[in-house]
Amino acid sequence: MDPKEKRTERLTLRPVRPEDEPAMVAVHTDPGTNLHRPDGAPAPERVKSDLEEWIRQWREHGIGYWAVEATAEARLVGFGGLRRDELAGSSALNLYYRFRPEAWGRGYAVELGTAAVELARTRFPGTPVVIRTRPNNAPARRVAERLGFERRVDHEPSPPKHVVYLLPDNTP
Repeated sequence: MDPKEKRTERLTLRPVRPEDEPAMVAVHTDPGTNLHRPDGAPAPERVKSDLEEWIRQWREHGIGYWAVEATAEARLVGFGGLRRDELAGSSALNLYYRFRPEAWGRGYAVELGTAAVELARTRFPGTPVVIRTRPNNAPARRVAERLGFERRVDHEPSPPKHVVYLLPDNTP
């Protein structure tokens, strides 16, 4: 097993690879996965560029977003994890998750998020972990709260285009 790979009870989390492009385009351009994006689904070219950036994050920082496979099905069901980011001009980790609509409601986002929080606490203690989501994205907000994140309006833009959640015990 790749040392950057992680397994949970039901998921295999592994660094994204170039061959994930078709699945990444399918997940990220699906109208269902973009219900809360004001601009709608991104163009496939944008998704391909994002994949290149995610691969670069792994290469340069040893951390990045994972391809998420449902282990029992041996099927890629989404993407997510941690990557380097900024919050108020300081280094932070962004926790992200996006799943195929048929994978929704199975608790995969919480399972992935729990693994990511565990990784942040062990490898990056003291580094803020942030989740940003749209104000009307109630499912994503519930995931953030179930993971123990707290809303921080002091870090939200005005007017708020997204809400900000921080992991309280990983923040200095």
